[in-house]
Amino acid sequence: MSYIEQASWYGTAECELFRRRIFERFPLIADDLARVYVAKASCGKKGYVAANNWLRQIPERLICGPWNVTHDDDALIDHAVAQARIVEMAYARAYGEDTKNTVLVPRTLPLITPVASISMRAVFLHRVVNIHRTAGMRRAVAVGERLCRRHQIEAPAASLSFSSRLARLMCSRWWRRRLRVLSGRRIEQLMRDVGRVHKRAGVYASDLSLAKRRSQKVRNNALLEAFVAINQNGEQYTLAELSELGLANPSHRYSEMMLRIRDTEAEALRLGHQGLFFTWTCPSKYHPVNSGSCKPNPKYNGATPRKAHKYLTKLWAKVRAKFGRENVGIYGMRVVEPHHDGTPHWHLMLWVKPESADYVTQVMRDYALAEDGSEPGAKYHRFDVEKIEQKKGGAISYLAKYVGKGVNHTKAGDVDQYGNDIATAANRIETWAATWGIRQFQFVGLPSVSVWRELRKINERTEDEFKQWQLIFDYEPAHSEFTRRLVAACDSGQWDQFMRLMGGPMVPMKDRPARSWTVDRPDTNRLDAKARGQYGEIVKATFGVTILGDEYLTRFNRWEVKHRRELAVGEAFKAAESGAGVGVKRAAGSPWIHVNNCTRPFGPPPVDANERIKIMVNNRWEELPAWRVAEKIDDYLLDSHHMQKISEPQPLSEDDKALQDQRFHDFVTSAEYRAEIEHAEQEHEEIKAIIAQLNTAHAHPDQPNDDNWDELREVLF
Repeated sequence: MSYIEQASWYGTAECELFRRRIFERFPLIADDLARVYVAKASCGKKGYVAANNWLRQIPERLICGPWNVTHDDDALIDHAVAQARIVEMAYARAYGEDTKNTVLVPRTLPLITPVASISMRAVFLHRVVNIHRTAGMRRAVAVGERLCRRHQIEAPAASLSFSSRLARLMCSRWWRRRLRVLSGRRIEQLMRDVGRVHKRAGVYASDLSLAKRRSQKVRNNALLEAFVAINQNGEQYTLAELSELGLANPSHRYSEMMLRIRDTEAEALRLGHQGLFFTWTCPSKYHPVNSGSCKPNPKYNGATPRKAHKYLTKLWAKVRAKFGRENVGIYGMRVVEPHHDGTPHWHLMLWVKPESADYVTQVMRDYALAEDGSEPGAKYHRFDVEKIEQKKGGAISYLAKYVGKGVNHTKAGDVDQYGNDIATAANRIETWAATWGIRQFQFVGLPSVSVWRELRKINERTEDEFKQWQLIFDYEPAHSEFTRRLVAACDSGQWDQFMRLMGGPMVPMKDRPARSWTVDRPDTNRLDAKARGQYGEIVKATFGVTILGDEYLTRFNRWEVKHRRELAVGEAFKAAESGAGVGVKRAAGSPWIHVNNCTRPFGPPPVDANERIKIMVNNRWEELPAWRVAEKIDDYLLDSHHMQKISEPQPLSEDDKALQDQRFHDFVTSAEYRAEIEHAEQEHEEIKAIIAQLNTAHAHPDQPNDDNWDELREVLF
């Protein structure tokens, strides 16, 4: 018997109707809700009252304005498109074709600008405020921010320009990302509260979130396979292939991290520094279940893993500030790992000077136990420290299993600490970190890894271009020699040598000899212009490194990204131009960008009369039935013109026209209007007289008179 059927045993008929509405509203998690309801209702004769009160607050957690976070991803995409179009329509109404000639009179409704004469138009515009682009943006942004508040998501930062904020609010992909994060975290937190995340259920993350993460990876992989990157040499790679060559590959990421840990320890041993391995755990009120029995924790305050992580982050900020005031240097690595119930804890591998080891340990302990330090078991479970011993394998032996579980499970053994298969545990840990947006690994007090990665791009294929760059700019010999040594250390994978050349550990970034060379990306399609992103902001790009003030280019390839179907269309057009295609009309090649600035008639053209549509059908929708293909073409063309349709001026009703004519007539016949006319005529005569005096002065340059210019400026402005 299901828990939903068992829930019907408790309460009255009204309770049954109430439960049914809740379960039908959230079918994705109805069984989990019913299980908790039965557990609460079975506690005493009036247990169903407490169960009803608990069930009553579920909609508040799962309904965010008009959005139900338990809906599937297809519904989420449609909802994101709807929110973006609401903002688009608000902007179109505020700044559309039907309002370009509209002005506002204080405390009245909009009026159409009079055009009876130039003087009347000038006087009228003198008395009204014209609707302009910024005003339209403000109104649309206000609408978008209200939608954000209703959905309980964070609106674009107020520090951004109105155009950037509006571009985000009108972007369905922006809404899609925010709604996915909101839905994933709300559902996962509820799963933690109902006891579906612990070592006896779904360890680290719920089964529901794990399934969503798997489907997201499938979508991402399909997207990467669908796009091809092409450089100036004609080399082509799918984005999936390029991702396997970089740090997105778990093996490469694991190898780089282990190299940095090993060589950092080697440099620490050379300097005579002591290694310390710390563990920080949150107070018990951050844990939803007890560690042994996995029963609900009565002290739990409802905190999410993200909130618990922020608590530990604040502790770390206080510790670093304390060390900064006392001039105590530390460097090493931080690892964030979840407990079985999803609550994060920290491991910190730190190296310090031997004389500072005891002081660092005491400070770390004091801050770790500053909150609820007197609760039972705090001294034993909230803080732990261990000195690194080389006979046990050094830092690698302490961190390998944590890095392996978070990056590459094949390097982390067979099972985790709870006896789960390591591959399953690693997938759940990755799901946990992605759901809550928690950065798992971070190095502290070490040189920039960005410089290391940029200089490692100088290999056999790019060595000649790098040397040619040096010859062109003719850097100082001492600087060139230092650069050669730095490149050699990076190319040979000697992180410890790289650290020494960069000044060693515990050196501020501003004092290091090399940093990334990041500038505004130029727009290759326009002269002296800067490239802008999809939200209208200037794009920053890294082109190389700056070493001792000299700029070195490390990225010599220029890549263009195209969809596979665009390549297929381009090949078809090339074949048609070369005569290989029979019966195919000659057409322009596929554009490199996804925007075509050519105007087209509104509405879908006949399919059988358009060869370009035929090619698109053959490459995009060839497996669909004919009626579905026609529907796809209609949607494609209509969607690309929906803003034009929204912005079309709407005809005024007869009553609105009569009302506007009456208001304009009242204004023209008013005494205020006649006074404005007289004032304008008087100013016109004064300006004519001053201009005549200026012409006279121009005819006699030996008698300059700046007073006339000042008088004219005062009249005009």
